[in-house]
Amino acid sequence: MGELKSLNKYLLKYKWRLLSGVVFIILSNWFTIYPAQIFRDAIDIVIDNLKTYQLLRDSSIKEIAHERGIYLFHALHHHHGFKIHRV
Repeated sequence: MGELKSLNKYLLKYKWRLLSGVVFIILSNWFTIYPAQIFRDAIDIVIDNLKTYQLLRDSSIKEIAHERGIYLFHALHHHHGFKIHRV
């Protein structure tokens, strides 16, 4: 440990530069990781919205087709006198 004592005068002389270097390294690593997390969260939100939109679109198309089918059945049955014949 005696060999490291000779470094103390340099560490004390340049302590602010050393400290600022450590801070900038930490910030650099943080800014490298943080945008990737934001991008991941943004992609997850887009995928969830697309899935929700797809479900809504599919269900609304099915509902429209179902309602149209019921409307046509009632329209034909009541207005034209069509009857369902069972065989």
